[in-house]
Amino acid sequence: MTKLKTTAEVLLLAIVAAFVAAMALGLLVDLFWSADNKPAESFRGALFGALFAFIFVRLGEALNRLYQAGKESRKALSVVQFNLNEALSIVNDNMFVLEQWRLFYAAFKKIDREAIPVFANHIERIPGSKDVFIDISNIGLVNELFLLESNIRKLNDSLETWEQAYQDAKKGFMAGQLNLATYAANTDRANAEVAAFEKFLRTLADELMQALAVVRILLADKPFLAKMYSWLTPTAM
Repeated sequence: MTKLKTTAEVLLLAIVAAFVAAMALGLLVDLFWSADNKPAESFRGALFGALFAFIFVRLGEALNRLYQAGKESRKALSVVQFNLNEALSIVNDNMFVLEQWRLFYAAFKKIDREAIPVFANHIERIPGSKDVFIDISNIGLVNELFLLESNIRKLNDSLETWEQAYQDAKKGFMAGQLNLATYAANTDRANAEVAAFEKFLRTLADELMQALAVVRILLADKPFLAKMYSWLTPTAM
């Protein structure tokens, strides 16, 4: 957004400066050439023509740069929309895994010690989108997405630590390196954290849906410059 604003300011300044120069030039021509001086009129016409051609060329280049920046921003938003949808789907999958854990834990506490169950489901890492944030022109959205990215990273790290701790205990028990009491104690500790993880996942799901709604609104609202550029250069779209 800063680049767009800077470009627009420079463009406006260039237009104002060009018109001031044109007015000054017209005044000088009127002072030094009479109105019936045909060569002077031809010279003045050619000079004004060249000046306005220069202005419109620069204006076209500036509009093209603004359009390209907006195009890259929309492309990045499309990537973010895809990643948010994928992240939301994986969050729901992980919530299902935790539901399965609760069923496993209930069976673990009731079953006789002749056949000890183990949990085999896997928590999947939730993806982020920070690689494309640099191309998004909406700074407010970028700040919100960075905060969301931080929450995703922290939750991923916590879930991976939780799962790895249980997997280590399970593998040790199945290999005969840990006794039943130690395996049971590790399983109890893992179960004690499940409720907190379910809460964090529900909160993250709400945040992902809110971010997804904002991105969809931004994608639906095509920028004015993009509309104007498509009208002027239909073959470029």
